[in-house]
Amino acid sequence: QADDEGHDQGEDDASSDDSETADPDVGADSDSGQGSSRRVRSTRRRRDVPDLPRLPMADRTITEVAAALRAREVSARELTDACLARIERDGERLNTFLAVDADAARAAADAADAELDRDGDGRPLLGIPYALKDIFVTRALDMDGNDLPGGLPTTAGSFILSGYRSPYPSAAQEALERAGAILLGKTNCDEFAMGSSNENSAYGPVRNPWDETAVPGGSSGGSSAAVAGGQA
Repeated sequence: QADDEGHDQGEDDASSDDSETADPDVGADSDSGQGSSRRVRSTRRRRDVPDLPRLPMADRTITEVAAALRAREVSARELTDACLARIERDGERLNTFLAVDADAARAAADAADAELDRDGDGRPLLGIPYALKDIFVTRALDMDGNDLPGGLPTTAGSFILSGYRSPYPSAAQEALERAGAILLGKTNCDEFAMGSSNENSAYGPVRNPWDETAVPGGSSGGSSAAVAGGQA
């Protein structure tokens, strides 16, 4: 601050230490008749802010759970089971998934845990469960046309493709699984991704887990609802 003669008064300002803070309601007072001002130092103590409770593992970010997996604070199986439990509890009501293979997901999680116990292999998503929007094909047949264990159908949210099983994976599935991610299932979407509210799926609308009277957006409503509801 400067007094009426233009001299710098910054050295007179009081600074707060760790136990005190300036009171925003108190400004400066004037010395009698001198026109100079000084900042009033508050003696009000800072209040300790309690730590917020940690979110359940299924509700944490990929960055958080990836770190927990590498530190072996949680296993890929535990994380996968947590997501599958949410799907079992809320999936039908919210209509988030069109196909789930819990057994295949758990087997993949066990394989990821075995690798993580050996300090991992450097894959960034090793042990992370994910859901794939049902417009992306997932390999469900071998080259001879036989069903593959864990293979999931692809419908694009349409009865036209009901029961379709692909002999090849999508680039999205290949990339995610190269990174070590674990497929839980295929999420509902507007039919052939034509929509913005996920009310146009042949398999019924998706409900928003935070407000079931609202839409979850689209065309990827199943995916957004699954992530928001801790199902993936």
